[in-house]
Amino acid sequence: MAPLSTAILSALAAFTTAFPTTILTPRLTPAESWHIPRLTMHMMSSSTGIPGNPPWPANARFNSTIDFDVLIPDRTVAQPANNSGQWPSPGTLKVNCQAQWENGTLPASTMSCIPVVLGQAGPGDSQTSVQFGMSEYEGSGVGVSRPEMSFLLHLLRSDGVEDDDMQGEVAITANTPSNPSSYLTCLLGAPYDGLRCNIGSYLSVRNELIVGGTSLPSRGVGVATD
Repeated sequence: MAPLSTAILSALAAFTTAFPTTILTPRLTPAESWHIPRLTMHMMSSSTGIPGNPPWPANARFNSTIDFDVLIPDRTVAQPANNSGQWPSPGTLKVNCQAQWENGTLPASTMSCIPVVLGQAGPGDSQTSVQFGMSEYEGSGVGVSRPEMSFLLHLLRSDGVEDDDMQGEVAITANTPSNPSSYLTCLLGAPYDGLRCNIGSYLSVRNELIVGGTSLPSRGVGVATD
C-alpha cells in the first residue's frame, strides 16, 4: 500500500488523541454502515482453572488479543456493470484487524487493518486504509468490569482523498444480554487457557454488530507545515 499522505496522517493523529469513555453526543446520522461479522478475543482470567486457583506461572501468562473482520463499502474500486447483487458485492472491502496488549489493559495506540477486496478485485487493489483503536467504556448500566470486557471500538477509514475520511465507534460489553452493548460472550476455557470471547453466542445480544461511519470534520486546505 502506498505511504499515507500528510492529510491522512493528520487525521490519524487526531483520531489517536484522548479516546472518549462514553459514546459521543450528539450523534450524527451515519453515512455508512460497517458490519463486523466476526470478532474473537482471548485473555487471561482471574482463575487458572486449576483446583485451589494457584497463581498463573510465568511461562503460562500471555497477552490479551483481539481478532475481527469488518465489511465496508469500498469507494476506490469501481462496481462492475454486471453486478449480480449478491452480498458481499464487488466493491465491498473486507479488512482483518488484530492486536495484542498487556493483560488487564487496552492498547494505547491505533492499529492498521489488513484489506482484502471481495468480488472481482483482488488484494491490494483498494486504496482504502482502515485503522482501529480501543478505549475504556463507562456507559450507564455497565457496572465494574475489566477493560477487555467493556470498551469502545473506534474505526477510522481513509480513501486517500482530502476531507473524505470517516470514523465510527461502538460500545462492546460482555455476558449481559439484557444490555444492548453486550455483543460478547466470554467463557472460561481449559486450565491455563483463560477466557475466550465471541460475538453472537448465547450471552450476547441478538443484534448484528454494526458501526455507523460518519464524516470527519473538514480540515480545510492550505495548512502550513514545518
